[in-house]
Amino acid sequence: MNPKKIAASAVALALGTSAIVAPHATALPEKFVSPPGAVGNPGQEECQVVMEDTVSTSRPDEAREAYQSGVSAGVALNRANTEYLTWVTLDKKGERIFERAEAEFDVINYASKDVTQSFTVKEQQPGALTFDAKFPESGDAVALDVTDIIPADTKEFTLAKRGTQNVSVGLGLNNSLDKQTWAWKINQPSAMGSTGTSVKTWGIVEVAPWPFETDNCMPITASSTESKAIIADGNEYDTGITVANAENDFERLTGNVTVGGKAVTDAKVRVDANGKVYVTLPKNATGGVDDNKPAKVDVQLLAQPREETKDSEHEAYNSPQALRVLDDLGRVDQDSPEFTGEVPVQKFAPEYKSPATVKPGKTVNVALAKQPGDVRGKVIDATYTVKNAPEGWTAGPAEDGTLKVTAPKDTKGGDTAEFAVEVAYPDGSVDTLKPVVNVKDFDATVTTPGYGTEKGKRGTEVTLTQIKDLPKGSTFQITPGQDLGEWTPEIDPNTGEITVTIPKGANPGDTQTILVDVKYPDGSTDAKVPAKVIVLNEPAYGQITDKPGETVELPQTGDVVEGSTFEIATDQDLGEWKPVIDPETGKITVTIPENANPGDVKEILVNVTDPNSDTPDTVPAKVIVHGAPKYPAVEKTPGDDVTLTPGKDNVPEDSTFEITPDQDLGDWEPVIDPKTGEITVQVPENAKPGDSKTIDVTVTYPTGKTDEVPAKITVKDPTTAPGEVPGTGNVIIVYPGDKQQFTPEFPNGDGKDITFEIRDSWKVPEGWDITIDPKTGDLTITPPADLKPNTTITVPVEVTYPNGETKTIEVPVRSAEGTIPAVPGKDNPLVIYVPRDRNGEIATPDGWIIERKGDNIYVTVPEGTKSGEYDVTIPGKDGNTTITVEVVQPNNLVTEQGSSENLQKCLAGMSSESNPLLWLVPLGLLVAIGAPLAGPIGQELGKAAANVSAQMNIPNPFEDLGIGGNTNRRPQPEWMRQIQVEAGRLQAQFGPQVTQAAALGLSIAGLAAGIGVLSALCKDGELPEWAQSSAKAEGEGSSVKDVFGEGSSSKEGDAAAGSSAEGSSSQAEETVVKETTVEKAPKSEA
Repeated sequence: MNPKKIAASAVALALGTSAIVAPHATALPEKFVSPPGAVGNPGQEECQVVMEDTVSTSRPDEAREAYQSGVSAGVALNRANTEYLTWVTLDKKGERIFERAEAEFDVINYASKDVTQSFTVKEQQPGALTFDAKFPESGDAVALDVTDIIPADTKEFTLAKRGTQNVSVGLGLNNSLDKQTWAWKINQPSAMGSTGTSVKTWGIVEVAPWPFETDNCMPITASSTESKAIIADGNEYDTGITVANAENDFERLTGNVTVGGKAVTDAKVRVDANGKVYVTLPKNATGGVDDNKPAKVDVQLLAQPREETKDSEHEAYNSPQALRVLDDLGRVDQDSPEFTGEVPVQKFAPEYKSPATVKPGKTVNVALAKQPGDVRGKVIDATYTVKNAPEGWTAGPAEDGTLKVTAPKDTKGGDTAEFAVEVAYPDGSVDTLKPVVNVKDFDATVTTPGYGTEKGKRGTEVTLTQIKDLPKGSTFQITPGQDLGEWTPEIDPNTGEITVTIPKGANPGDTQTILVDVKYPDGSTDAKVPAKVIVLNEPAYGQITDKPGETVELPQTGDVVEGSTFEIATDQDLGEWKPVIDPETGKITVTIPENANPGDVKEILVNVTDPNSDTPDTVPAKVIVHGAPKYPAVEKTPGDDVTLTPGKDNVPEDSTFEITPDQDLGDWEPVIDPKTGEITVQVPENAKPGDSKTIDVTVTYPTGKTDEVPAKITVKDPTTAPGEVPGTGNVIIVYPGDKQQFTPEFPNGDGKDITFEIRDSWKVPEGWDITIDPKTGDLTITPPADLKPNTTITVPVEVTYPNGETKTIEVPVRSAEGTIPAVPGKDNPLVIYVPRDRNGEIATPDGWIIERKGDNIYVTVPEGTKSGEYDVTIPGKDGNTTITVEVVQPNNLVTEQGSSENLQKCLAGMSSESNPLLWLVPLGLLVAIGAPLAGPIGQELGKAAANVSAQMNIPNPFEDLGIGGNTNRRPQPEWMRQIQVEAGRLQAQFGPQVTQAAALGLSIAGLAAGIGVLSALCKDGELPEWAQSSAKAEGEGSSVKDVFGEGSSSKEGDAAAGSSAEGSSSQAEETVVKETTVEKAPKSEA
C-alpha cells in the first residue's frame, strides 16, 4: 500500500436515495489523472495507458523510462554501444486494476549506407538485473527486479537500410504481486561511421475505471444552475444540479448535504436517469428560527464503487469518490477541486399592518401586510399562536393570520399594547411577530392617519402626503430607530408631508416603508404609521450596427422587475422595418430592409409596462445601418507604389481589416492597416499593361460578422499618353454664408444607375458645410460667412458606375469675389452657379451672351474680345456681387497656321546654357502648379531636364535651381528672375486647372504647352526683350537668329533638336485644346 495515499475514513451508506452523512475522504493516489492515459498519449483510448521511450546509438550509456498510473516503459543502451535493454513494469502504487498488458519494441536500422544488420531478442530471467547505462536526470544506473519471463514473438531478424522490425510480447498479469517487471536484451550490431540503430519501447495497459469515472474511464461531470429556494420539510426538491454523462451510472451516485461545512443528518441526494439531482432535507434541518436559517445548503456528489470492483484491495476502487470539476481539456487530477452545488433556502418573514388603532372596549382586526408566501407555487401552511397578550386585552388569530384584538374598557387615548404572535412553518422554524395596537379616546378623531403609496425611479424625488383628516395642531416625526439604509426622508412636522429621494442603489420593485409617529393635541399618539415608496422600472436598449438584409437582436439592457411586459409602440412609422419583440424579455428581433441606406438610423420605440405602474415607459432601441467598405479602382504602371484607401460608407469604427488568406496574389505583396483598411502594394515590375489584380479584403465588424470586398488595380502602359480628364465639374461660384445647391454635369449622360459620394478621406475645410445626394449627385454647399475673395477649394466626388468601376471627379468651388479666367469663343462658356432666387438682371460687357440653364448661368465671351479684366454683376440677397472675369486668349501654338514649324525652330535654337529657353518647359510647369522644387513634381522635372541635357549635349542649368546636380554654383541669372515674374501671372491664371490636370498624369511637355509658356516665348519667332538681353549677357556670341537656328553650324545638333521638337509639338497639340476649355455648355434648346 502506498503510504502517501490519502486514507479513506468510514462512511455510512443508505441504499437507494440515501446520502453519505459522515465526512468522507477520497482514496486516490497522491498524483493521478483521469482519464488514465490522458497525459501519456492524448490520442489513445480512454481506459488505456500507453507509455513509451526511445534510445539510439547516438546516445550510449543512456537510460530512459516513462511512468504514469502505475505503468512504466523503459529502454537503455550500454556504455559500450553493443546492447539494448528494454523493460515494462506494472506497479500497484498507481491504484489501478490492470486488465490486459502488452509490451512492444520498434527496432530501426537508420544507416545512411546500404548495410544489413542482424538482431537477436533475448528475454531476461527473474531476479536482480543491473545494466551499464544511467538515467540522465538522476545519474542512477539501471537496476531492475525482474519478476516474470515471457519470450518475444520474434527472436531473430535482419534489417536492411532504413528497415524497421516490430516485436510484440503479451504480458501475463498476476494481481497478487505489488509489482511485475519484464525485461529483454537486444544486441546492437554496429556503431561504426554511417551506421546506426534505435529502439523504442511501449507499455500498453488497459485498466478498470474508478468509481467517479464512466465505463470508458471519462470523469463523470456535474454542473449547476440557479435554483429556486427549498425548505427542510421532508419533501424532495429539484436542486438545479445536473450530471451530464451518468446515463449508465446514475444509480451509483449519491451525495452529501452540508450547511457551513457541517453535514446535514438524514439528508438525501438522488440522481435520476436524466441526470437531474434532487435533495430531501428532514424537518428542522435548517434551524428553528426563520430569521436565522442559512441562506443556502451545499450539495456534494459521490460515486459509489461498482459491484465488480468494490471488493478490490485498492481503496480507489472500494471507496466512494467525490465528483470533481473538469479542467479546460476535460480532465481531472489531484489538483482539481471537488464539485459543490449551492441550493438556496426559503425564508418567510411575514409582517402585520402595524400599528392599528382601537377605541376603549372596542375590537379591531389586525391583518398581515405581508404573507409568508409560497414555496415553488405552493402556499405555506403556517400556524399562528398569540403569546403573552397584555393584561385585560384579548387577541385571537384566524387561519390567515389576521389578529382579532379587543381593548379593555378602562383604556384611554395614548395607551399602547404590543402582542407576540408566533408563526410556525412546515420546516420546523418559527417567526415571532409583534404587532402594535394604539388606543384613541372617544372624543379624539375617529380617523386613522395614513399615507398613500408613491412610485418613482431611482434618483428622483417623491412626495408622500398624509391623506386623512386629523385634528388641527397634530404634529409628525419620522419614527426614530428604524433602519432606512440609504433612504433619507424629511417630514414637515405640521403637515406630515414626506419628501425623499430614491437612492441610486435601489432596485426596481423595491418597496421602502417609512414609519411616521403622529401626536395629537390631546396628547394621544399614533405610532409607526407606514408610508410606502415603490421603485419603478428603468428599461433601456442599446444600439446595434449592421448591414441591409441582416437580422439583428437588441436585448433589453435596463433594470426591470419580473413580470414586466414589452410591446412595440403602435404610434410610430416603421416603414419597411418589421420588428418582433419577446413580450416577457423585451428582446427585439428585426431584419434591416434591403433598401436601407448606410448611415440610416432607425429608432424602434418600445412600451414597457411595470406591474407596479399604470403608465408604461416608452424607450428607444436604435439600429444603425452600415455598408461595406469600398476600394477605388485604380490604374498604375509597373513598379508604381500604390496606396488604396477604402471609402468607409458608415462602416463601424471598431471594424478590422485583413488581406483575405489563401488567395493567389502571385508577385503582388499587399500590406494592410488592420484598423483603417489602407492597402499599400507595389505593382510588380513584370506586370503587363492590361493585367489587373483584385486583392480581396476580409472586413470583420464589431458584431463578429464579416464581408469580403475587392480592391482592383489595373496595369497601364507607362508610355501611353493619358486620356481626357474624366468628368471635371463646372466651377461653382459661392457666396459667403449662403447655402446653395448645385447639380454638376457628370459623365455618362443622365447619371442613371450611377451613385455618388464625397471621398471618405477628404476633410471638409473648416467653416464649410458640404453634402452630396448619393443618387443624384446634387451638392449642397454652405461656405463660411467670412469667406475671403479668390478662395478656391476642390471637392473630390467618387462616382461609381453600374459596372462597379469607380472614378473621382474634382469639382472646383470658388468664392464669388475675385478673378475668374475665361476664354473667348462659343465653345468655351464660363459656367457660374446663380440660384433661381436671384432673378435680377445680370450685367455684362456689351456683346457678351448670357444663357440660364437651371441654376447655372453660361457666359460666352465673344470671339475677338481682347485680353484683360471685365466685370460681371450678379444680383444677390443683400446687394449685387461683382465678379472680375480675366479674358485669356486661347493658345496660338496649335491653332495658328504654321505654329508647329515655329515651335521646331524655337526648340532647335535652345542649344546652349546661355540660351536656356528649353528649360522653361519644366520650369514653367513647376511654377505654374505651385509645387516646391524639392517635391515629387520637382523630381520628375529633374528627370526631364537630365534627359534633355543628355540628348542635346548641353549643361543642365537646373542644377542652379536645386534640381538634379550641384546647387548654388553662381548667383541666379536675370532670365530666371524674369521667369519667376511670368510664373506668378501663370499661377493666378491657370493654377487650379493645371494642378488638377497634373494629378491625372498629363505629360510634362503637354502641360507646359497648355499653360502657354512656349507660346509666350516662341510665338512669331520672337524672344521677349529680357530673354534676348539674357542671351547676350552670357557672352556666347549668340544672336536672335542663332537662337532660332539660322546661325547654327552643327547639322547633327539641328537634327537632334528637330526630333525633340516634334515630340513636344504633338503632345502640346493634344493637351492645349483640353486645358483651354473650361466647360462645354449644353446646346441651346432654342
